[in-house]
Amino acid sequence: MFRYTLVAAVITLINVLEWTNGVALDGTCTTAPDCTGTNPNSDCTGADGSKTCKCATGYTKQGTACKANLGIACTASTDCDTVTTTDAVCDLNAASKICAVGVDGDCSGTKSSMCPTSATCETNKCECTTGYTATTTKLCSKSGADVLVNSMSVLVMLTGLIVAKIF
Repeated sequence: MFRYTLVAAVITLINVLEWTNGVALDGTCTTAPDCTGTNPNSDCTGADGSKTCKCATGYTKQGTACKANLGIACTASTDCDTVTTTDAVCDLNAASKICAVGVDGDCSGTKSSMCPTSATCETNKCECTTGYTATTTKLCSKSGADVLVNSMSVLVMLTGLIVAKIF
């Protein structure tokens, strides 16, 4: 009797809380939380009775996950769709981190404004602007020589201030 009561209580609790393990992409769903439980960038779409989990607007299905398209927020390059845009990276140097075409990536056509911070689209390839160099993560960083010149300028200025105080 105790087992039956315990099982009934658990089933009731699950029904009351509408607990779900989540529905995979392309699986049948009834509400958005059915989908977002397994993939946060998905939604439950379609007509009542035939709703399925699909990637939300701005995301593309890549395997079992929804990956961000170019121009969509990200926290790491693994968040970006690298199937549609093989050179996609998360621009971690941008004020608002978004998926962009990485350095040396194809920025032709509609992707011409999608290069990472401190890069421009030149002859259909993203290239770092003057004073910046490409990193191994396909982003641009201040060139070493520029950083050295700036550091030396600060050092000369500080030395001048110290000498002025002494004499």
